[in-house]
Amino acid sequence: MLLVLLVLGFGVSTVLDYLQFDALLTFMVAGFIVRNMSSQGQKFLHNIEQTGTVVYVIFFATAGADLDIPLLKHMWPAALVMAGSRGLFTYAGRGSRVAGERLPALRRWSWSGLVAQAGLVLGLAALVAKEFPTFGTPFRSLVIATVAINQLVGPVLFKLALDRTGETSRAEAVSLSSIRPPAMPQ
Repeated sequence: MLLVLLVLGFGVSTVLDYLQFDALLTFMVAGFIVRNMSSQGQKFLHNIEQTGTVVYVIFFATAGADLDIPLLKHMWPAALVMAGSRGLFTYAGRGSRVAGERLPALRRWSWSGLVAQAGLVLGLAALVAKEFPTFGTPFRSLVIATVAINQLVGPVLFKLALDRTGETSRAEAVSLSSIRPPAMPQ
């Protein structure tokens, strides 16, 4: 399946390049349509998850190879500010409050799962670097550094949130009376 997805991806990317369509946006829309409006969505998602490790290794290795370390030495304070700002705005804009979530634990910690999400931003940073050569390379390095910080802090923060809400075996369970466990089949 990995070979089929790679050949299909490269073939469609070539056609999209010839038609002057943005491949990143086109594949996002195609994935949304297949996953949500097709009977093959679950099978497609399963195959993507099985082959994802190889794709992620290639993707993040390429992103890391593009990182300009000497430039990053000068930009690390800005990367910390950006990562901190992203975390702060993710916390401040938590949708569980707006959605009227009744459980205090979820209202308080639901935002933490969003800190480490950053896959698309690496592709967008590469596009910016390609389209704007004068400031694109420093911008891409700054984005990669910010993503790296988010990827280091995000899972730790999410684990902390899972512990605090009683969703892990290490934490003392919090009583969530509005959520009933499913009945076990006999």
